[in-house]
Amino acid sequence: MKIGYAKKTGVLFLSIFLITSCAKKKEGEKAERKETVIAVVGDHKITDVMLEKRMAEFAPALRARYSSPEGKKEFLEKLVEEKVLLYAGKVKGYDKDPEIQERIEQYLSNLYRGRIYMEVSKEIPSKIDQQKLKEYYDAHINEFMTPPMVRLRRLVTDTEEKAKRALQELKRGVPFERVLQKYCTDKSLVERKGDTNYLRKGGIYPPELNEPAFALQKPGDISDIIKTSRGWEIIQLIDKKEPEPEDFLAAIPKIRQKIIMDLRNEMVERTLDEIRTKVGVEIYWDRFEKIFGAPAPAQEQGQPQPQE
Repeated sequence: MKIGYAKKTGVLFLSIFLITSCAKKKEGEKAERKETVIAVVGDHKITDVMLEKRMAEFAPALRARYSSPEGKKEFLEKLVEEKVLLYAGKVKGYDKDPEIQERIEQYLSNLYRGRIYMEVSKEIPSKIDQQKLKEYYDAHINEFMTPPMVRLRRLVTDTEEKAKRALQELKRGVPFERVLQKYCTDKSLVERKGDTNYLRKGGIYPPELNEPAFALQKPGDISDIIKTSRGWEIIQLIDKKEPEPEDFLAAIPKIRQKIIMDLRNEMVERTLDEIRTKVGVEIYWDRFEKIFGAPAPAQEQGQPQPQE
């Protein structure tokens, strides 16, 4: 079997698996209304409830496409086709293909992890008192720092020669705004007097300006000529904001989300540790290192050293 074809077939079977697994009702769960069989493919039945449940998982725009009777008819035909393809795969023996089986296992692993996350999330309290929020904030203050920011004036020219003349005038003390009016070829910058407002580190466009912008130390400092995708640029520092702690009250939604995520991750790892103990897990690190080389020291990775 060609690899490209196997990959496409693997994706197809994963899609089909979702249909069959999601369509089954949980044991003991009562249907909200009596289901009506609207199609049969071999021993697979497709009901109106299954169809509506699948449609409910769509994004609003896609759900709207299938909302009419004609749209539901089209979607039912797609479900039927997927069931037919499921049979086709079995008849042709694709379900026995090792690559497809491996891809299905990979997908199932992610699907099961998602289900575990859903289950443990139900055990996490929805309300967290303010004292715990404040304790978390104080203990993880570095996670709630505002990013460094700069406010600049930008001057862009379409030739290097213009940029050189502009820089010479700026160094002679000619006001930036006057030089901007004379040499800048970006009308929008001229209208704003070159003001960029505050920009986050790493978020400046063009990206070639990021490093020079944060290298400027005090208001009024001027950069050298910087070649960017927009042309030849010169920037002047208006203001610079260093990182500082975000206000506690403003950070509460973020703190609550981080606490919930930490709790959930801890509970998931605890569940997985219990399963590892039951099934037995052994990693041969000596063999691993002979093949792939030794990993970086644990302190650099921030993870425990693997036990051999």
